[in-house]
Amino acid sequence: MLVRGTLDILNNYYKIDKNKKVRMIELFGGYGSQSLAMKYLGANYESYRLCEWAAKSIQAYNDVHVRDYTNYSESLTDDEVLDKLVDAGVSLDYDKPATRQELSRQDYRRIYNNIIATKDMVDVARVKGSDLGIVDKDKYEYVLSYSYPCQSLSAAGHRDNLKAEDSITEENIYDIENRSSLLWQVGRILDECNEINALPQVLVMENVNQVHAKANIGNLNVWIAKLKKLGYTTKYMDLKASELGIPQKRVRTIAISVLGNYDIKFPEPIELKTKLYDILQENVDEKYYLTQAQIDGIKKWKAFQKPLKEMVRMHTSQESITLTTRSGAFAAGMVLVDDREVANYHQSPIRYLENKTYIRHFTPTECGRLMGVASEDIKHMAEHQSDDSLYHLYGDSIVTSVLMACFGILLDIDWKSKVYNINLY
Repeated sequence: MLVRGTLDILNNYYKIDKNKKVRMIELFGGYGSQSLAMKYLGANYESYRLCEWAAKSIQAYNDVHVRDYTNYSESLTDDEVLDKLVDAGVSLDYDKPATRQELSRQDYRRIYNNIIATKDMVDVARVKGSDLGIVDKDKYEYVLSYSYPCQSLSAAGHRDNLKAEDSITEENIYDIENRSSLLWQVGRILDECNEINALPQVLVMENVNQVHAKANIGNLNVWIAKLKKLGYTTKYMDLKASELGIPQKRVRTIAISVLGNYDIKFPEPIELKTKLYDILQENVDEKYYLTQAQIDGIKKWKAFQKPLKEMVRMHTSQESITLTTRSGAFAAGMVLVDDREVANYHQSPIRYLENKTYIRHFTPTECGRLMGVASEDIKHMAEHQSDDSLYHLYGDSIVTSVLMACFGILLDIDWKSKVYNINLY
């Protein structure tokens, strides 16, 4: 699954100076899988800036990384808090900015407090280069990640291209209208950083591997060429979670850019020691089980995804299919397991469930484990989230072991042992 990007081999591998503290700047940060990877590696880092517009993701980021519940809105009136949230562009549905009326029905003070606590810049289209706070580069290594929304590129989405109508050129680079045009907002921010001599030393992009498919490769090359003009060397590779310690067949493209003329090293596959059924729970709540009527209905579906067939394949391979934001929904993207097989694997008694089949959804906890999230952080993540929110958060994130491998190489840390020692249970 390793696909090399375009780069002359220089054999001069980039390494982060261990004497510098790493400052993480996470654009489209979600719950902060990049910071989790640094934490699990034991790196000297801080979560320095966040840019995330979804209120539920901002909450999760605070619960997992910061845990600051100060009432920063105490001196503000209700109208002032709502004004600030509308001006910031906060989203309640991951798709569009929330209206004042929509926000008024939420715990808007908590949303505001979470934004302040996490140093969140909220909407990437409103961020300026100076907002990143890149200073004292002789003392700090700035790592900027940009996992821009992949819905328009994903095989589970609409299969649109990076472009809207015409091919991207340097002249129209900021005029694209589809959701993936947010990538070009990152370009604008980097241009502004360059103007004040404050470019981050390392950039890390993550996206679905359709990003370098035939329909998109020309536009990706424009992006890489743009980064080169800013002084970055870029290399990308497809990395599969199950080849880096977590039993999920999730393949994502990781692009690493470093300032200067360097080669960039990517991880080689490691042995998969943890199997799918190792991380599946026993005696889960009956709400996750399907009825026979639901099973009969699924058999008639004509959707691209085939959850019952995938369930059988997963049993054979002991690897999960790729999780999505719809993994827990009663929809084509759901992920199912036969609990009798799990019980046999663990040599446990098979439960009797009245009016239920033995086929069930993955639980949110299991999805967290399949994203490489440690048990303690899974518990923190669930503190202010519904099951639906958790499925979305996990399905929209990055497997931490993949990031650990990439960061571990840059930091010259033994990432393999750290991956094997993630406390998933």
